[in-house]
Amino acid sequence: MSIPRRTAAVAMGSFVLLGLPDGTLGVAWPSMRTSFGLPLAALGGLLAPVTAAYLVAGATSGHLIARIGMARVLISSLALFVIGLSLIAASPVWWFLPLGTSVVGLGAGALDAAVNALAATRGAQRLLGLLHGAYSAGGALGPLLVVSAVTLGLTWRGAYGALAGLAVILTLATWLVGSWQLPASSRPVEGPGVITVADQSPAPGHSGAWRSISRSEWALLLVALCAFFLYTGTEVAAGQWTYTFLTTGEHIDIRLAAAAVSGFWWGQTLVRTASGFIAVRLGPDRLIDVSLGAALVAAAVLWLAPSEALKLIALAVFGGGLGPLFPTLISLTPSRFGSRAIQVVGYQVGAAAIGGTVLTGLAGIVFQQWGLGLLPPLLVAGVTATLLLDHTGRWLVRRPVSTRRAGVTQQDDR
Repeated sequence: MSIPRRTAAVAMGSFVLLGLPDGTLGVAWPSMRTSFGLPLAALGGLLAPVTAAYLVAGATSGHLIARIGMARVLISSLALFVIGLSLIAASPVWWFLPLGTSVVGLGAGALDAAVNALAATRGAQRLLGLLHGAYSAGGALGPLLVVSAVTLGLTWRGAYGALAGLAVILTLATWLVGSWQLPASSRPVEGPGVITVADQSPAPGHSGAWRSISRSEWALLLVALCAFFLYTGTEVAAGQWTYTFLTTGEHIDIRLAAAAVSGFWWGQTLVRTASGFIAVRLGPDRLIDVSLGAALVAAAVLWLAPSEALKLIALAVFGGGLGPLFPTLISLTPSRFGSRAIQVVGYQVGAAAIGGTVLTGLAGIVFQQWGLGLLPPLLVAGVTATLLLDHTGRWLVRRPVSTRRAGVTQQDDR
């Protein structure tokens, strides 16, 4: 099913909004913690409630869509953005911050999973790349928004107020634009690497769809979720801690550091926007290998290069290297999980949310105890682990069908 241009445009706008808070928080955090007298590592505590909310909304999004429809889920998600961002902007005491981010997390989890499911089940691989490019564009605009608000004397609160206004506009646009329907059925896609046990599965959301799969298929799901956990955790840690790393650890000017963090997000934007087109030519597996290889080299340069200029360039390359991962992995979900794809996308989004918060929070504790200089080696470790998990997933998919089905036969015998 094709997606009308107006619908695609609104979906891309919603992903810009999705990325803006992520790009804003890391740069706004030094001022925010000063306003409320919070320690450096408190950023992890601020992210914990938003992750819990994101996880719940993402994991249940498929069931919500089945009950109330895609359009209502999207409108409700954007309305939650308006409420949560307004709470953050107007927060009189510190506990309004986790409250506001939790509400934003509910909206973001449902919005992320729903739009990804819409594009993936319609086979819109290029749109997936554009969507996640739009997310990264939002992340790139976030640091610039904070610097502009501070320059105008509006502080970090003005930046979050502007985000709330954008959420209002997108809520109205989503209500006015139609064509949010999913395909009538999310049937498995035949082809190499497809988990064929799903061919006879009940309709999406039916609990019986999960009772007939083998241990190998459960392993594939676990590996996929772990890959999202580690990849997103590495990406979010880079996006949230790099500004503090550059200004406090490397003593770089705050404007140059903000521009460098924006470059990280712009690198993601450019590569993600083109990833859907590149994947058609290279294939998803080769694209993932090239992307993670580039990110690994860039993280090593950020760690070892003596030149300040090289570090700033490496940060942009690192962002570009990570760029294609999320949309490319999402695009593989229907072919690997068949009729369960809508639910699996929600679980993947949830795993990504947990990884983003847990690893970012742990990184903050590590930096507070042993210094910000450990950021580059942690990024190297995260990229390496993601690459190993992805190759493990490929091995599980390429196993002979007879081997995969053996697990189901054994379960049936019992």
